[in-house]
Parts: sequence; structure tokens; C-alpha cells
Amino acid sequence: MNKEETQKILTILRVNYPNNFKSVANKNDMDLIVDTWDIQFKNYTLDEVFNAIMSIIATDTSGFAPSIGRVKDELNKKYKDSVMTDEEAWSIVLNSAKCNPTKAKSNFEALPGNIKKAVKHPKFLESLGNANISSQGTFKKDFVKNYNETIENDYQEMNANSITRLEFCKRNVIPGETIKALNGVVDLKQIESK
Repeated sequence: MNKEETQKILTILRVNYPNNFKSVANKNDMDLIVDTWDIQFKNYTLDEVFNAIMSIIATDTSGFAPSIGRVKDELNKKYKDSVMTDEEAWSIVLNSAKCNPTKAKSNFEALPGNIKKAVKHPKFLESLGNANISSQGTFKKDFVKNYNETIENDYQEMNANSITRLEFCKRNVIPGETIKALNGVVDLKQIESK
């Protein structure tokens, strides 16, 4: 969005939530609000932000204008919802577990995206390969915790504009066709410019 589009979005919020803007005493204060929203939503289109706000207005009963974080959550939750489940990721880890240290290392290097980050080290795969079935639950619990934390950290980075939506998708091994569908594009290069 550009600054003019940001002002349109804030006008919608001011009209629908007048009480939230009563404390905006002067033009300088409003300019600061516009500048903040402009920076936060520079990588989003007017339509995306408008649709997110309309969705929030339609479902939120708090009576308070949505914060930047709430709007970004509405915009980006579809990406987080597209991430491989921890069960699917765990099955990849199980299939990569090997007793042989050399094989465990090569399997570790081949792990996709955040699965590798959650496993942390080839030793995990080697130890899992040596574990009996009854002790695999401990390994799974550790992996699932790390995996979910990794996804959440990436999600927070995406919402903070530290990484792009495309980078989030790549880190979390979201297939190209899904990425295209999430963004309504036919070519991944179109996402880079958003």
C-alpha cells in the first residue's frame, strides 16, 4: 500500500470506530498513525488490507478498532495454516532416522526447511535411529515442541516484516502451487514484488 491507500484504510477505521480516535488530538498525531500503518503494510495491497479489515469488522464484537498486529494476523494466518502439520513433519523425521552416523548426517542435511531447524543436529537422527519404540515418544515430544516454536518464530518475523511471505513459505516447505493459490498469482515472481 502507499500512503494514500493507508489513509483510506484508516478513514474506514475512524468511521467505524470513532471512539478509538477521540484521543488523536491533532494532525501531527494522525500523521504519525498514518506513517506507522504505512510502514507496517508497505508490502501488502490495498485489497488485502481492506479484505482483512472487513473480515475483522464482520466478526469482532469487542467494539475496538483492530490493531496492526490483529490485521496482520488476519492477513497472514492462511500462510501459517498451510504449514505441514507436526505429525507430517514427524513422519519425515522418523523416515530419516538412522543408526549410522554418516547416514544420519546426510539425512539431516537433506531435511526440508524448518524440519531441519527443529531437529537441530544429525545426532538427533542417529539417537532416534538407535531408540526403541517405547522411547521414541520423548524424541517426538522434543521435535514437536521445537517445530512448533520454529514455525511461530517465523510467523512473528513475517508479521514484523523481518521476512517476506515468500520466505516464510520457503522455510516452511509450502509447495509452490499452494503459494501461488494463497497469493492469487500464476508465477512466484509476482509475489516477490508484493
